[in-house]
Amino acid sequence: MVAIAEPIYTLGGVRLFVSSHAGAVTFVAIDAPLVIPNANGQRLCETAVSTRYGNRDASCHTSNQRLYPSATGVALAAWLAAQGYVHAPAVTQMSTKVMLEIYPHAAMVALFDLPKSLKYKKGTLPQKRQGLESLANHIRRLTAGTPPLHMNEGLEAILSRDIASLPGADLKMHEDRLDAVFCAYLAYYFWYWNMKRNEVFGTAEAGFILNPTLLTGRVEKHAV
Repeated sequence: MVAIAEPIYTLGGVRLFVSSHAGAVTFVAIDAPLVIPNANGQRLCETAVSTRYGNRDASCHTSNQRLYPSATGVALAAWLAAQGYVHAPAVTQMSTKVMLEIYPHAAMVALFDLPKSLKYKKGTLPQKRQGLESLANHIRRLTAGTPPLHMNEGLEAILSRDIASLPGADLKMHEDRLDAVFCAYLAYYFWYWNMKRNEVFGTAEAGFILNPTLLTGRVEKHAV
């Protein structure tokens, strides 16, 4: 981890952060729908992910134009495309700027071979705290994965933070930071493995979700 932003509440703020940290090769992972062509119903990629991982409590939410007529993710994707970024399904060996839509619950299930998705977004405050501690522990395990998550002082502070007494608003901010770290790792993972250890549900035109291929056993066993 090189940098992590303070809370960003506007699309302009996201654009500025991406522009400020983009390099010659930049992969951006986004936990939000980037392509929503359907007026109603569920995107095919969401249905496909739910079919694959629903029995592990990692089904997708529904996205359509009726529910999200002005989706921020779609606007962000349009801006990224104007900057030269391509959607993950369209990546070639020459691609240096890539955007990928991801769904963290399914990604965690696949990467860590979890029997059920981690529960850290719903429930009582004690239940959320327990789930967030489990998420932090799983993220720490990525230091032994391939590619390895490189630990530094900032990341260590996030993963080891004492959240026992955090109130709801601060706990939500901590949740968002852990999600952001995991999403950033997924971009790194796709840059490293491309389609050797990832799969695409859907298409760039109809909407897609990129997910690590399910690894049987602990992620540390696949460090080659």
